[in-house]
Amino acid sequence: MESGLFRLPQLLDLLDEGEPIVPPAEIVYSSAPRLCMASDGRAYVVKGPQLEVVAAETVAHALAEIVELPVPKYALARDGDGARHFASRHIDGLRDITPFIAQNRALLAQVVAFDVWLFNNDRNLGAFVMGPEGLVAIDFEKSRIIRSRTPTVEIPTLQPRTLWPRGELGQLMKGIAMPRDFLGKLENVSDSDIESAVRGVSAQLPEYTWSESTTFALTQRRKKIRSLVKEVWP
Repeated sequence: MESGLFRLPQLLDLLDEGEPIVPPAEIVYSSAPRLCMASDGRAYVVKGPQLEVVAAETVAHALAEIVELPVPKYALARDGDGARHFASRHIDGLRDITPFIAQNRALLAQVVAFDVWLFNNDRNLGAFVMGPEGLVAIDFEKSRIIRSRTPTVEIPTLQPRTLWPRGELGQLMKGIAMPRDFLGKLENVSDSDIESAVRGVSAQLPEYTWSESTTFALTQRRKKIRSLVKEVWP
């Protein structure tokens, strides 16, 4: 939600410790997500409290909303000890999206372009859900622009081609067109939009002390997003 100049994420309380979520075949969940009930009476997929994971997921979801990329509704959620976690609304849908790739190629291309902006190099078949309203992108926890405390130093040492989706998804997406209209949408994200999203998260997550570095790096990458995507596209 918006409050003044900031896009403040909703803050909920967790009502239980939840149940571990079993990943699809051949996929490993490094953040051990859990399905929990929250104080709004809804079920959420919860990750954390590792600070890098919580910051990366929350900022990424705030930015995805700005560019109208389909992601679950999200919040920050407190456990009984007061620690904050990332929480995304549970979607009761299909985890095997293979049958739906052909009719969603344009959206998949947009997600990859968004990943390039955030340097999220963990896109695979398990990072989507086919819900009642269509394909939804999840799993932005590896977004290095947000996780890194010094992104302008770290990111130039990494290989851009690692941002192309891994495994079977990468193979199935070969030949997909670059999403030029969506790149225009990324270019049109304003400095104030970026600052609003990042500072809104840091206001609710005070341990996220490197938010200014995140804002600067996102702004710089937005300015050259077309050339960055060209480096990644096969």
